[in-house]
Amino acid sequence: MGNPLSPFFWHLCRRRAQINLQSRNFSSYSGKDELSIEQEAERKIGWLLKLLFAGTATAIGYQFFPYMGDNLMQQSVSLLQVKDPLFKRMGASRLARFAVDDERRMKIVEIGGAKELLNMLSTAKDDRTRKAALKTLVALSNSDEALASLHDNGAISIIKSTPNSLEDAEVQIFKSNLMKRFHDMRKEILKDTSEGMLPQQWASPCGNECTHKYAALTQIPWRVFCKKGCNSDCETWEECLEECNQICYKDPVLKDQQWSAYIDRSPGAASYSEECFHACVSGCGFKFDIKPDTVDKVCPNRPPKPPPVEKPSRPQPVEPIDLPEDMPGTSA
Repeated sequence: MGNPLSPFFWHLCRRRAQINLQSRNFSSYSGKDELSIEQEAERKIGWLLKLLFAGTATAIGYQFFPYMGDNLMQQSVSLLQVKDPLFKRMGASRLARFAVDDERRMKIVEIGGAKELLNMLSTAKDDRTRKAALKTLVALSNSDEALASLHDNGAISIIKSTPNSLEDAEVQIFKSNLMKRFHDMRKEILKDTSEGMLPQQWASPCGNECTHKYAALTQIPWRVFCKKGCNSDCETWEECLEECNQICYKDPVLKDQQWSAYIDRSPGAASYSEECFHACVSGCGFKFDIKPDTVDKVCPNRPPKPPPVEKPSRPQPVEPIDLPEDMPGTSA
C-alpha cells in the first residue's frame, strides 16, 4: 500500500518549482531592462558631452586661431610674404578659393593681396610657384576693379617677363588668359571714351598731345610719327620703344640680305631717323604717362656714330733757301 503523502509531496514540490521559475524569469527580465536603460543613458550623455566639446573647440578656435573666419584671408596674404615657396603656394591657393565673387576679390586687393601676388610671381624660381601665383591672379581678374588694380601695379610687364614652362602648359594658359583680360579691358575703355563725344573730340588724348607738340607745318612728319607711338598695340613702355626703333631705322627686309634695308620705308638719312625716333618716343610717353625728363633721355638702340676721321694735313712745301754768294763752298 502506497504512502498517502506522496501525491501531496509531489504537488508541493511542483508548486515550489513553478514559483521559483517565475521568480527567476521575473528577475532576468528586470535585469535586462535595467541594462538597456543604463546603456541608453550612457549614450545620451556621451552625445551631450561630444556636442559640448565640439562647441567649445569651435569657439576657442575662432578666437585664437587666425586660420578661421575672416582672419584666414589676412593670414593667407601674410603667407605670401614668407621666403619659403611652399608657404607662398599655400597662401596663393587659399586666396584662389576665396576669390569667388567681386566683394571678396576686392577685399583681397584692399589688404594687399594683389601686390603680394605680383611680387611672388616676379621673384618665383620654379614653375609650381609661378603657376600658383598666376592661377590666383586669373581668379582676381574676373573682377573689373581688381583687374584695374593689377594694371596699376604693373601686372602686364611682370606677366610678360614670366618665362614659359616646358613641363607645365597651364603656366602659358594662365598668362594668355590674363593678357586677354587686359586687352579686353583696354578695348572697353576706348569704346566708352569714344561714345558720346563730338567728332572733333574723337582723337585720343595722346594724339592731341602730339598735335600740340608738333603744331608747326614743318613738323607735320614728326607729328605723324608721334601718333604712331600713340596708336601702337604695345602694352608696355619698353615694347613701345622697341617699335619706335623698328619704325624709324632701316633694317633688312629680307633675312641675311643687308642690301634689302634700302627698300625699307623708314627714313633714310641718319638725322631724319633720329628725329623720327624722338617723335615716336614722345607719343609713347604720352600714351603711358611717362615724365618728360625720362622721355628726353631715351636713346635709340643703335650703335653710336663713329667719330669723324680727321684727314691728315698736307705737308707744307719747303721753300728753297738762297745761300749768300760770298759763303765759301765745302767742295774741294
